[in-house]
Amino acid sequence: MARTPKIVDAASTPDITPSRPRLVRKPTRPAAAAAPAPLTGPTDAQIAARAHELFLERGCAHGFDREDWLAAETELRASAAPAAPVKKSVRRRAAG
Repeated sequence: MARTPKIVDAASTPDITPSRPRLVRKPTRPAAAAAPAPLTGPTDAQIAARAHELFLERGCAHGFDREDWLAAETELRASAAPAAPVKKSVRRRAAG
């Protein structure tokens, strides 16, 4: 005798939920960002402070803000530039 499958009405039995595909999202990894370039120059705050000093040295004369900023930036970049590396000379002893 062949058995016939039992049909269950999902609405009549609350513990049975209709099966449907469940969407599961995989966590995404953020794209590997390139490492930011190391800061080698002066910050905007440092430039602004030096530009303000130049403004005060000139006797608070207005209208030279761009010149003060550029002068301060040039001055600070020149002072922050690394010195040329010093090569150490290696003396070898003569074999003998």
